[in-house]
Amino acid sequence: MRTAYVFLNGELQGSEQFYKDFMTACPGDVFCADGGLYHAGKLGILPVEIFGDFDSTDGETLSLYEKKGVVIRRFPVRKDETDGELILGALSGRQYDKIYLLAASGGRTDHFLMNAFLLFRFPQAEFLSERERVFAIFGKYTLCGCKGKTVSLLPFSETVEELTLRGFSYPLRQATVGMGSSLCMSNVAVEDRCGIEFSKGMILCVVETIT
Repeated sequence: MRTAYVFLNGELQGSEQFYKDFMTACPGDVFCADGGLYHAGKLGILPVEIFGDFDSTDGETLSLYEKKGVVIRRFPVRKDETDGELILGALSGRQYDKIYLLAASGGRTDHFLMNAFLLFRFPQAEFLSERERVFAIFGKYTLCGCKGKTVSLLPFSETVEELTLRGFSYPLRQATVGMGSSLCMSNVAVEDRCGIEFSKGMILCVVETIT
């Protein structure tokens, strides 16, 4: 499986050791969006490429990375995409099976919400931190290895139709759930394999990884 890691410019939540261990166990190519470069630097990780308008990065730092062979992809400050969107657009054509977005939350609220919407455009991407995973679901999904974990399912469409949940503390059978409903907040996985299935709509899934 081809894996990519993208450091964004939010808050890198959790311990540095968590990220080092995860990325050692699941190796992949590392990319940075502008100020996300500093997160990678703290972990001692050299990225393959850095994208951005570099309003959050100083020129001296960029020059040092350029001398180390890192590709710097510069974009104007006045542009139609965020730095994260630019990276995901570029990586979507490179046949990565999984793209982990690190430091995707904890910063500006508008950036976090925009990043959440990007998960539906780039379904191979997910937010990863020591505390939680966040990803999009489009119809049928089996959640594995999460017994005892809290799982929230947030409708990201006007309605989610015929939603069935199996293996959860609060199961559902062919329910219609509207956008803004809290019906599927803070459920708990009670089985090692939990089924999520619906016929129409989109869901943002948030899985707490710390109990």
